[in-house]
Order: sequence, then C-alpha cells, then structure tokens
Amino acid sequence: MFRYLVLVLPFLVSACLSADDRHPIQAMLEGRKVIYDLPESTEDWTRPVEMAAETQTWAADGTTVYHSRPLLVHHTTYPKKGRWWIKGNRYCSWFGEGEPPKDMRCYAVRTSDKGARIHFVPQKRFFDIFGNREWHGTYVN
Repeated sequence: MFRYLVLVLPFLVSACLSADDRHPIQAMLEGRKVIYDLPESTEDWTRPVEMAAETQTWAADGTTVYHSRPLLVHHTTYPKKGRWWIKGNRYCSWFGEGEPPKDMRCYAVRTSDKGARIHFVPQKRFFDIFGNREWHGTYVN
C-alpha cells in the first residue's frame, strides 16, 4: 500500500499545484470578450444592423478595454482603457485618471445560459437616482 501511495503522491501534488486558485469572477472574465446588450433591449427589439456593438475585454494583468459607442453615433465605437479588480465578491473597474474613488461602485457578477451570458448588477444604494445601470452581455470567446 505504501508503495502505491509513493507512486501516486507526485501526481496528487502536481494536480493540487496546477488547480485554478483564481477568484470565480476572475475566472469568468480573464482573457474573455463580451458583447453587451443594448440597455433598451427587450425580446422584441434587437440592435439595428448598422449599430456597432459595445464590447469589453479583460486581461490577466488587470487591464480592460471597453469599446463604447458615443451618444448619437451608431456606426462606430471607441476604446476606453481601464483597470479591473475584485473587491470581496464584487467586480470593480475604473476608467479614469489616477486612483479610483473610495466609494467606487462595484458589481455582483453572475452567468446564465450555461455560462454563455454574463450579468453585472450594481448594489442598490438609496441615494443613487442615476447611474444604476445593469450590464448584460454574451461571451464572444
């Protein structure tokens, strides 16, 4: 019995060391690209063909690129570079200059449709009247 354990032990140790010890949110985002739904989307309304899709990618080094569509410009998007991190069990990102504010809004993240879709839901705060948008999208890769 001891001989078998000695033979199997190196494989068990290597399996434990190679296990994915990333945070679940990090594993959902790192190296991925998402196409976001339109905020006005409903089951009977889809993005017009000429309207460029807003997308976002997340890198393992904590950088992110969000391709946003300017207001009233439907045919193109422009990249905004930012940073992302995980605080507790929430996803946070910052696209501004300098350090992010201390009261940074972070999002709960979940998937649906067997992992094909992702949802970012902000924590509801009493004093938030505007800017309480949820983000929903579909993974491209």
